[in-house]
Amino acid sequence: AASAVEAAGLDRGLALPDDIERGRRLRSYRPARAEVDALGYRRPATGPVLARFGAPSEVGVIGRGITLGTRKGALVTSPANGTVVYAGPFRDYGGVVILEHGNVATGPPMTTIISGLADVEAQVGQEVSRGLPVGRAGAAGVALELRRGGTPVDPLFYIAGEARASQEDG
Repeated sequence: AASAVEAAGLDRGLALPDDIERGRRLRSYRPARAEVDALGYRRPATGPVLARFGAPSEVGVIGRGITLGTRKGALVTSPANGTVVYAGPFRDYGGVVILEHGNVATGPPMTTIISGLADVEAQVGQEVSRGLPVGRAGAAGVALELRRGGTPVDPLFYIAGEARASQEDG
């Protein structure tokens, strides 16, 4: 089970890549409209974005996803159609769900990592549709990472209606 987490790169999320200097922002691949439409990505939970992709944390760790400020116990859903490849606790990330979305349009495979769950409702091997519940939020909100061919990308670029706002911020 832990190998699915490591394969998705969650384990590497705490280490700075050699080519990223401490305090610099991580830049994201910007998808074409056809790729955004093909994935059909949505927010997994409601709430404000508390931490943005690529921004350094208070201790200098570069964010490889976003954090949504949800209320404890809020419903967390699958942001896109996919297959659950991991569902359960992992280290101090709380409950974690990893979804494989396969190849989108003509691009590489996409993977979602959702962490910070108090309750995990998804099962490994389960096929999920966008909007299907996968868990309940923990007290600190929900972290969302999206990988394109294993490389972190800004999830806001894939969420309809939010790409422009994220581009203007970054």
